[in-house]
Amino acid sequence: MAIGQTGGGKSCGNIQLLSQTEHLYDFTIIMEEGNSYGTYVRTFGEGARSLIFEPNGKETFNYLDTCGMPLNHQLISEATLILFRMCGEENSESRNFFKTALLSSGLRKFYAYWSGQKRNPELDGKLGRLLVALDRFPRDKTGDTKPFELFEEYRGWAEEAEGEASVLLDSITGDDAKEALSKATDEELMALSYGVMQRGDQPTHSDFCDWLECENSDVVEYQTDRTRLVESLKAWGRTGRYGKLRLGFRSVLRYALRIQRTGRRCHV
Repeated sequence: MAIGQTGGGKSCGNIQLLSQTEHLYDFTIIMEEGNSYGTYVRTFGEGARSLIFEPNGKETFNYLDTCGMPLNHQLISEATLILFRMCGEENSESRNFFKTALLSSGLRKFYAYWSGQKRNPELDGKLGRLLVALDRFPRDKTGDTKPFELFEEYRGWAEEAEGEASVLLDSITGDDAKEALSKATDEELMALSYGVMQRGDQPTHSDFCDWLECENSDVVEYQTDRTRLVESLKAWGRTGRYGKLRLGFRSVLRYALRIQRTGRRCHV
């Protein structure tokens, strides 16, 4: 961490440090306000550039995209916090608590609705094969563990033992996949469907706003709160005043890690 006044030489000192240590690391990410490292980034190649995020920019972060992972409580919690920040904090602690609970509940329902909308024979086939693979691969976790809780361990094993993973997948028949689907719970199918869903099929902020606007509640007083939430969230939609800018540290980090897998450096 470098602390100092504006113009005090923080960026210059960091660039000197990076220049001397860069060859020791496979991946570097720099996050900053401004573009102090723009010239440094360009020294890595003709096509190297900084990623600059602003309301009218071309970059978009989809905080609802699970990035190839099954849906879990942590992702919902983080997405809820991002939504809460979009809506704005109120002076009343009880109101803030209620707003957070309403957003979290709505988000869970929306994810369930969206996965149901995207279910098709091809997705079900992938789901069935994944369920069988999660049951058969040599795992460390034992006991009553849900399939989607094994996903990360399975993916790590499949990357390390690529040959064994291919043999395992080839051994799974269509009947095996159908049987696994029939035994899985709705929660398991919903969570894992996001792990096999194509990136273009992942839900977006505007999709959530459209669903929330049409969602009905049996409790009449909730409708007013829901309407206020929708109006606040629309400002961050396709045509809202904040345009494409939907930021959160996790979103930035996940985006950078995607770039890292391609072997490129990233400057945000």
